[in-house]
Order: sequence, then C-alpha cells, then structure tokens
Amino acid sequence: MQEKAKHSLWDYACQRYAQPGVAQKLLYLQDSHGLVVNMLLLLHWLGANGRTLDEKGMAHCLAAIRPLEDDILKPLRQSRRMIKQTLGDSDEYQACKQLELQLEQQVLQRLQKEAQGKAFNVDEKDAIFGNIKRYIHLYAQSQTVADDWLDF
Repeated sequence: MQEKAKHSLWDYACQRYAQPGVAQKLLYLQDSHGLVVNMLLLLHWLGANGRTLDEKGMAHCLAAIRPLEDDILKPLRQSRRMIKQTLGDSDEYQACKQLELQLEQQVLQRLQKEAQGKAFNVDEKDAIFGNIKRYIHLYAQSQTVADDWLDF
C-alpha cells in the first residue's frame, strides 16, 4: 500500500522508522546486507510519491552521502553500540545517540536535495517495492533478501 509523502524526507523517515517492525527490518538490511538505511528511506519516500531513481541517480545520491556515512556515521554508530554495551542507557549513550540522529538528519536532507534533480515519475503499481528491489539488486552484499524484509 502506497501512501503519499506530504512531508520532508526527514519527517517521513521519522514516521516510518517509528512504525512497528520497521527499525528491525532496516537495521537487518544494513547490518546483514550492507545497505544504507538512509538510502532505503529515501527510496521508500520517493516511491510513496510515485517517483524513482535509476542506477545513475542512485549512484549519484550514494556518492553525495558516502563521506558522511563511511567516515563519520558508521564509526559513531559503532561507538554508540559499544557505549550502550559498556555503560547501558547512560547520559553518554543518550548524547551519542542524539549526535547520531542529528547527522542522520543532515544525510537525509542531502539525499532529498540530491534526488530532486535525479528522480522521475514512474507508472509502477508499487513504486516503493520496485525502488527497494532495484537498490538491493545493485548494492546488496547478498542478493538473497527475502521479500518480507522489504515491506517496511
């Protein structure tokens, strides 16, 4: 079922992520298949608006966020997880989590901006699913992702 995304990508992403089971599915796709959660959320948002990115558009968007994702967010995410294991739900953990969310917002804003000139309308019945399947086909470390993990 597609829903029109009337909000910014950030607002849409926050709403989607808060839905039951969505965070678990996105983190599975990130941790098990090397996919970028923010890119998955972008493609979901575009699909909800009947829009898509082709291979070149996806590559462009990923390149625009790669330094922030690889050099800052991934190490911060690892640190946050280690802090939680060591210190639990401490003030330090919460501060790290807040910083990570601020950076995630910047990434989503950048993705929204970069996708504006690259996305195009599609006449697909389920553009969301099509977007996610194309991304997995192009970028997943393993092509064997069950369709039930794609319904977020």
